[in-house]
Amino acid sequence: MTGRKPILAIAAGWTLVVLALGALWRVEALSLLLLLGLVIPALASLPGANRDERERALDREASHLALGAVYLLAVGVVIHALLVRGTHPDPRWYLVLALPLLVRPLVTVGRGRGPRILGLGLGTAIGILWLAFALLGHGLGTAGLIESAVGGAILLATALGRGWPRAGGVLLVALGVLFAVMLGARLAHVPGATAALMVLLLPLPLLVAGGALLVSGTGEPSPEE
Repeated sequence: MTGRKPILAIAAGWTLVVLALGALWRVEALSLLLLLGLVIPALASLPGANRDERERALDREASHLALGAVYLLAVGVVIHALLVRGTHPDPRWYLVLALPLLVRPLVTVGRGRGPRILGLGLGTAIGILWLAFALLGHGLGTAGLIESAVGGAILLATALGRGWPRAGGVLLVALGVLFAVMLGARLAHVPGATAALMVLLLPLPLLVAGGALLVSGTGEPSPEE
């Protein structure tokens, strides 16, 4: 792909297809035009798009501002629901808030420091958060100690990954799969947005941390921290 003409051609073709769907099938199909807001910037960022550094810098700045505007909107909706209306907002707004907080650090750390540091940092953070919620929610009683054991297992698997990335990665992935299986039965009766949020906050980070350690365990010497 070179230049802007192929991008414009793809956008025009997609628009015509969606308009045809709206006319011949359902008018709601016009909502597919919203995908152009994602597809066009993605195509424009490809190496063959023939864009100079100034254009790329302006595009990055515009993307940051757009993300900030959407995030402020989501924060405003959540705060208005909780503080003004006294109700809980739709769980989908929590997804809007959680995704940038998860994706940006993962990309930044993963590309800047490497998958090993990403896996260790994410595994440690999950384990500490799990311990904190278990102890704050149940104290030192039986329930609190049982749930704390889960956080301890996550921290132990992460600690093992410092010296043996593959072994630690396998254990973290196994814990993530275990959480996914345990959630499976419960999510059958949970609204879609709430279910997605639970998956995003529980098994997915463990799978990402374990996968990062597995990728880093290629037999090469581990970088010094």
